[in-house]
Amino acid sequence: MRAKVAAAFAFGCAAFLLMGCASAGGQEGAARGGSALSIRVANDLVPPGTIVVWIIPELGARRRLGTIPPDGEQSFSYVPGDRTMEYRLMAQTAEGREIMSDPFTLQGASALSWRASSRVVTLGSAGT
Repeated sequence: MRAKVAAAFAFGCAAFLLMGCASAGGQEGAARGGSALSIRVANDLVPPGTIVVWIIPELGARRRLGTIPPDGEQSFSYVPGDRTMEYRLMAQTAEGREIMSDPFTLQGASALSWRASSRVVTLGSAGT
């Protein structure tokens, strides 16, 4: 019986320590820009066609956000690794054409919007 109580106590202590480490890591991730960014993209390309939207950090691999039908609009969520780095959005058509946005940084922004026919990305906060 005593061994079971000791094992349960040890397990509880280990779980408590792991929760503390996990919450500290989450705070560190938030300090590095770990909060999600809201991305709104409008597919207003002419001629109309489906596009695949990517976000491309200055360093690292591009990340697929999703697909938007012709004349459609879609919202995506993305957690940037570093908000001081430059990013670009890219729309890729079914024919393989790649449309790139101007570069932007995410400092102070929690949301952005982009019309695929324009190079300009509009930064703001969620709800604006």
